[in-house]
Amino acid sequence: MKGFFTFFKYEFLSSAMPLAFTYGMGTLALLLLRVLDISFEWVFYKGIIRVLLNTLMIGSFIAFGILLIVRAFQSFWVEIFGSRGYLTLTLPLSLDTILLSKIITLAFWAVIGTYCAPVFYNLEFFVEILLNIDIQNALIIFFDTLIMILFYITLILFITALLNALKVRTFVLFKGFGIALVIHLLWIPFTFAYVMQYYSFLSIDKLFLSIVFYFVARYLIMYKLELE
Repeated sequence: MKGFFTFFKYEFLSSAMPLAFTYGMGTLALLLLRVLDISFEWVFYKGIIRVLLNTLMIGSFIAFGILLIVRAFQSFWVEIFGSRGYLTLTLPLSLDTILLSKIITLAFWAVIGTYCAPVFYNLEFFVEILLNIDIQNALIIFFDTLIMILFYITLILFITALLNALKVRTFVLFKGFGIALVIHLLWIPFTFAYVMQYYSFLSIDKLFLSIVFYFVARYLIMYKLELE
């Protein structure tokens, strides 16, 4: 895919500052909480500082999650279907290059958000787990998480493409959440079929849906696109 790394670099850098800052603040607060537990002896001030650091940590991680969701919506709705769609889609790049660059960037930040802070908080425990855990189980857990992340990213892509094809221009977020809720409710019976099976099978349905969402969205963009 010609131009993939150039466009991926642009996508990554355009999202890096707010996401890295908010997540970094949360991680810093988490690390300071650990230092506080180890070395701080002034009980009164320790309680106040703990409350402040917990507030900063929780607020930062919540902000990171919200920013990531907003970035996903903006990346698809605004930059493909919205006011910046003409600019994005007239670039000398294939549609797959554009979509995959956006999906990989969002997935990268989601994986970072899932794993980095817990690892930094207790690095010794993480190393001990790596030394004792079965590699196959570790890979299953990682890919299970990755598939779940890709499922939600492609779901957002599919919903924005569907809303655009249906020419929805009002209450976009509410209607998008409504479509997501309907999809989840319809898929619940299929998910239950895997509950009693091996753990790695739990996300096969999500992987299948992710592929379906991607190619349906791709079709809608190529043949049903309605730019604002």
